[in-house]
Amino acid sequence: MLNIKGAARHGISFMVLVAHVHAQEAVNKAASRSDFDSPVVSKADIIGTANAFGDADLVNAPKWAQWTSLGLAVWRMLVFAGTVFQYLMVPVLYMVHILHSVLRPITLLIQLLFHILVGIPLSVVTRLSATLYPAYLFLGSAAIIGLSIGLGIAIFSRTLRVLLPEHNDTDNLQAYDTSTAAGPSPNKRAQGKQKMAPVSVKRSPPSTRSIMSSQPSTQTPTIFEESELSSYDDEAFNTDSDNGGTPIRSFKGYLDFKPAGSDSTRRRNF
Repeated sequence: MLNIKGAARHGISFMVLVAHVHAQEAVNKAASRSDFDSPVVSKADIIGTANAFGDADLVNAPKWAQWTSLGLAVWRMLVFAGTVFQYLMVPVLYMVHILHSVLRPITLLIQLLFHILVGIPLSVVTRLSATLYPAYLFLGSAAIIGLSIGLGIAIFSRTLRVLLPEHNDTDNLQAYDTSTAAGPSPNKRAQGKQKMAPVSVKRSPPSTRSIMSSQPSTQTPTIFEESELSSYDDEAFNTDSDNGGTPIRSFKGYLDFKPAGSDSTRRRNF
């Protein structure tokens, strides 16, 4: 009798979670089946127990029976939801099938274009990878080596310019002095400045100065470069014999005088 009551509790606890009325109907249907055969209890006992079982007895049911009943109820709900979803998905599947049939040419065209634009070039590159990889490796190594050498030369040159600033433009200045004869080299100019001393010069009478002459001077200085002004001679003053011994002050440069009636240009060092 206890076994019958426990089985009834288990079955009814599961059914009560859905509905108490449906639980009674389910138990009655199970007990009234024609193929029901139990050597322990009869149909009347099962039906009577189910009808007499109430909510108070359900509260006293063991915990494992309650959790088992809850799990079975959840499983039944999932099965029901899956069945409903299956019936709802039937028209959706038909629509997808129709769209697939209609859009099949477009999908084939897309696949063909992908094969032509991507598949064939990729296959060619894959076949030539054994040859292209060494070439790329060689070119990359050469580029890296060349860049390293160039950076090394630039850094070395910059370092020399910072450490040895006095030797930066010496060769250029000497070449300029040799080719243009613009004056002494920078070393000679430095020596001239160190050895320079004031020189006393006896000036001629004012009557003999060219600025007091009745005839204007026909000697015109030529235009000189700024670099010519940078040179400086040891003599602070000098005289021009062609101008009547007139003292002419030197202003750190060379002047070209062209006398009247002469095509030749003579360079005077003042």
